[in-house]
Amino acid sequence: MAVEALAAGHDLEPSHSKQDAFLALRLFDETRGLHGLAADRGLLEAAARLHDIGWSASPDGSQHHKHAFRMIRDASLDGFTEGERMVIAHVARYHRRASPRLAHKGFAALSPEDRARVERLAALLRIADGLDRTHRGAVRDLTCRVEGDTFLIRLVPALSPEAEIAAALKKADLFKKVFGLGVRIEVE
Repeated sequence: MAVEALAAGHDLEPSHSKQDAFLALRLFDETRGLHGLAADRGLLEAAARLHDIGWSASPDGSQHHKHAFRMIRDASLDGFTEGERMVIAHVARYHRRASPRLAHKGFAALSPEDRARVERLAALLRIADGLDRTHRGAVRDLTCRVEGDTFLIRLVPALSPEAEIAAALKKADLFKKVFGLGVRIEVE
């Protein structure tokens, strides 16, 4: 698979990206009723596996998300259309800090439907990335449900997940904006 080949050549910490992919897909599956993107599960998985490949071009981590975007954009990812590759690249680009904005030329160039896909998938990836903040696999599994105006994530920990909870809540800003729900995290 082209995604795995690109990851193998540039992912400096594959255990982290694989854990992020696992958590992102769990969030995706648990939020089907919210995001309405049933056909886009593979796009999220690819973005999660590739979101940190930019570290290979930026060893200090600065701008690694933008490097990952360019690397994915310029890659030949068999099995994905050009439009899907651009969604994957943007989801990886927005896994940290800045949220998608029309002021970003590449994001503005996407169709309105693809911009919505990027926002929803990036919101899930950001939380998943936070849930592996220490890169120790502290979260074994999770379940989710909506309670009023709050999205509750219940973690099944493998290790103490305090740093992961704090990071995921910090990165939940895009989720709150896109889905209109606050985020609460509890440990099972």
